[in-house]
Amino acid sequence: MILIRPDGAHEEPEDDVALVLIKTGSAELVLDQPSPPFAIIKLIEDLAGDIDRLGPSRTAPDKLNKVQEGLFKGQIKQNLVAGRTVSWRPRAKLEQELLDRLFRTNDGTKNVYAQVEEIWKHRLDAINHTEVHQPALSEEERAARGLAEVRQGRLPKAYKPNAWSRRSEFPDPGEPWQYKNVGPEWVRFQLRFRKVLEIVEDTKRSAFKQSRILVSELHNGIERLVEPERAFEALNKRSRKLEFVFSADLSLMFNDHRDKGALITNARLWMERVSEALEKEDKLARTDDMVAVAVERSGMSKTAAGKAYVGSNVRNRGAKRKSGETYISIERLRGLIP
Repeated sequence: MILIRPDGAHEEPEDDVALVLIKTGSAELVLDQPSPPFAIIKLIEDLAGDIDRLGPSRTAPDKLNKVQEGLFKGQIKQNLVAGRTVSWRPRAKLEQELLDRLFRTNDGTKNVYAQVEEIWKHRLDAINHTEVHQPALSEEERAARGLAEVRQGRLPKAYKPNAWSRRSEFPDPGEPWQYKNVGPEWVRFQLRFRKVLEIVEDTKRSAFKQSRILVSELHNGIERLVEPERAFEALNKRSRKLEFVFSADLSLMFNDHRDKGALITNARLWMERVSEALEKEDKLARTDDMVAVAVERSGMSKTAAGKAYVGSNVRNRGAKRKSGETYISIERLRGLIP
């Protein structure tokens, strides 16, 4: 595997060294890999099954009652507990947030899963010729001929595939299927890698049962916590206003261990909420201000706050500097998101 360091230096270390560098965020995979990086599969599988990344289990009656009492007061869902923001998210963001939590590097700045997706996209984009087959080729045929799917038939409305999804389970016989010749080894890599999503699905189901992902619902005008045993099923229904929060984001509110990872995650989520709130006004918060306020809010170090900013999806990252009136004051920033 060829890696790139933050300073732009390229290197090709032994696989065991490369995996450590990738997991810690000290380096990442370059897009143009000469051969499939099969060694990354084990790391991806381990991360996909690491349910502790979503936070501690809260199914014990005393823990669940404590969370219930803290998050819901007077039948109203709370957005602030113990002076800290509760990062409630709409259910539409669950899949992406789940992948982000599971596959983030230890320093919270990179996503290993996303890196491999980008490598695959780069590989496909480099090939212009497309073959058309009907009906769809089986996995065995694709692997033998080195053909990767690039367009499939119509899919169910509720199905939202990504680059590795098992889309051939939903073929439309009326439409041809398009493929690009990436070679047998790359197809075998794709087929192995997409099975990681099966591990992610198992992790997600267990996380609901163990209250590592907590779900709120609006029922008869009352906001309440969904019971762990029916949280997964409830999240797939359209009749309720459902939101979720990861157990890890509640650690500082309910006196869990004070770990650096939770602090960085909370700061990153806060920065993204600030960016979303200001987008309606076409305003921005200055980078230095966001880092400074993150330090004030959590007592984290400036270095950790900087890592949170680098890993966040805020609008001003990578953008050219705007005029002074585009930026809000640090005083307003402090009170913008509780």
